[in-house]
Amino acid sequence: QSGQEAIVTLRGIGTENASITGEAGVAFHVDGVNYAQPAAARVAFFDVETLDVKLGPQGLMGGKNSTSGTINVITTKPGDEYEAEGDVTLGNYDRVRAKGAINIPFGEIAAARVAMYYEDRDGYLDNVRQSDSRDPFDADDFGGRAHLRLQPSDSLQVLLSGN
Repeated sequence: QSGQEAIVTLRGIGTENASITGEAGVAFHVDGVNYAQPAAARVAFFDVETLDVKLGPQGLMGGKNSTSGTINVITTKPGDEYEAEGDVTLGNYDRVRAKGAINIPFGEIAAARVAMYYEDRDGYLDNVRQSDSRDPFDADDFGGRAHLRLQPSDSLQVLLSGN
């Protein structure tokens, strides 16, 4: 992390350009979809099934900006059982982090999974030239993800996802 921006590296190799227009030296994907801006990685790690890390360069499989490798976060997909899970973390600097997920099956042909993430924390530095909401190392993150799995027949399965 550089201030409020994320820097993604593998084996210490990456790009330290953490500006909003900067591009990472590590290809970062969630369910195979490329997140071009490193800042998006801050809220990707909730309701995770698997983390796939491949050392680079991965230009063919990872696309551009995969000099040092690729990271693919595989999220949990809807299942056939009712499920609810969550956790809350409290910490110093007024930190509050909450994560949760709900899985709901709709018979044999459909299932849905909704997951949420929230974190709020005051930074340990105070930038007196800007408002309190812009202090370095503050966290004010929110993320949500929804999957809808439709399986009208044994040979057809459709997964609709929103993030």
